[in-house]
Amino acid sequence: MLGDTAKVQAVLQDYRVAPITEAEKALFQFLDKVNRQSHQISLADVDEVRCAGWTDEALYDAIGVCAQFNYYNRWIDATGVQDMPALGYQMSGHRLATEGYARPPAPASDLGPVNDHSHPDAPRADRNGSPPPGKNVTMEPMFLREVEEREGGGQYAELIRQTRAAGAPVSQIFHLFAFKPAMTDHLSYFTQELMRGPSPLSPGLRELIAAFTSHHNQCRYCANSHAAAAGLLLGNRGLVEAVLENYTASALSPAEKALFGFIERVTLKSWEIRRGEVDQVRQAGWSDEALYDAITVCALFNFYNRWVHAAGVQVMPQEWHQVSGKRLAERGYVLR
Repeated sequence: MLGDTAKVQAVLQDYRVAPITEAEKALFQFLDKVNRQSHQISLADVDEVRCAGWTDEALYDAIGVCAQFNYYNRWIDATGVQDMPALGYQMSGHRLATEGYARPPAPASDLGPVNDHSHPDAPRADRNGSPPPGKNVTMEPMFLREVEEREGGGQYAELIRQTRAAGAPVSQIFHLFAFKPAMTDHLSYFTQELMRGPSPLSPGLRELIAAFTSHHNQCRYCANSHAAAAGLLLGNRGLVEAVLENYTASALSPAEKALFGFIERVTLKSWEIRRGEVDQVRQAGWSDEALYDAITVCALFNFYNRWVHAAGVQVMPQEWHQVSGKRLAERGYVLR
């Protein structure tokens, strides 16, 4: 698509000396940090790449691509997808360049209503009878100011208006969903099916995997909300906290400890996973379907954690994460 294979190879080898512009080098330096140390990204990092000439929309898209391929990389590594011959990659690249990834999506209106709890946290006065507590809470702005300040569209723009009308603080991840709803509506439905669809893993265990992954990535926003959801669904918040502190010393069963040891590897070193490790966790009693679902939850939250970190979504007061977890536990991610 760039018409320059040599430039692509140079960027992959070392973007700092590749024949790309200084603005592009600044962007790739930022994405390198999103990949490796997203929990350390600050407003100064975003301002630096913005000063190189990139708009907030460009950064939103770049962060989304980078985070998405943190999902894909772990999904592929941990399921053991094998290399193809060089010709196979050439054919695959030609198809992606000429046809893209999927047929055009259905209009957002055809997807049905998106749950107002599709990511934490959307208190509403008309559901609870009165505005929820803590309505004077304020948070620091997101790093991507244009994303937060633009009204956006679709279901999430309406949700933001409803939340503000209820006097509640807006969970900033709503702005990430509202900014480009034609893209993010599909993300909501994917998350719902993964976290609440049929699976050998209970919804509570899937939420615990989400919290565990987020904790390892030092994403307090996701860890707090999904730990609250896991505690409610499992009926044991103490177990959730123990797993996040040290799963090997927690009250998990030996089979569950084997699964969480594997998930830890998927999060931290997925490229090192070999068939023997999968065989080991399979021998602990987990089916391939269970492993597929666990890997996919872990990979998805490697996406969410980087999306949240790099866009500057701020942690909410703990009581709001509890409200978020309760709604996730009771209603899931998408209204039926």
